[in-house]
Amino acid sequence: MRAYYVGETVTIRYDPRDLAVIRVFYQERFLCQAVCSELAGQTVSLKEIVRARRERRTQVRQGLDERRAVVECYIAIHQPELPVPPPAPTPSRFLCKEEKSTNKQKEKTDAPSPQL
Repeated sequence: MRAYYVGETVTIRYDPRDLAVIRVFYQERFLCQAVCSELAGQTVSLKEIVRARRERRTQVRQGLDERRAVVECYIAIHQPELPVPPPAPTPSRFLCKEEKSTNKQKEKTDAPSPQL
C-alpha cells in the first residue's frame, strides 16, 4: 500500500503535545499513522509549546528587521538621488490694484479691434 504514494504530496497532521505520533493523509483521506519509538511516552506541555512559538516569532521578526535594514541600506547606496522639483507657484486669490490695472490693459490690447 505504501508504494502507491511514493512521490505524491501528502498532508501530515500531529498533536503538538505528542510529537511521537503523526498521521498521514492523501487527498484528505487518512492513510496511516507513524510512531517514533524514540519519542514515544514523551509529552510536551502547553506552556512549552507557547514559549517555543513565542521565541520563534521573535527570531523571525528579528530576521525580517535585519533584512529590511539591509535592503534599505542597499537602496540608499544604489539609488541615484532625484532632483527635487521647485515648488509649484500657488495662485493668489486676490490681486493688488497695480496687477489688476495691468491685467485690464493687457486684455484691452489683446482684444481684436472692431472692423468697420
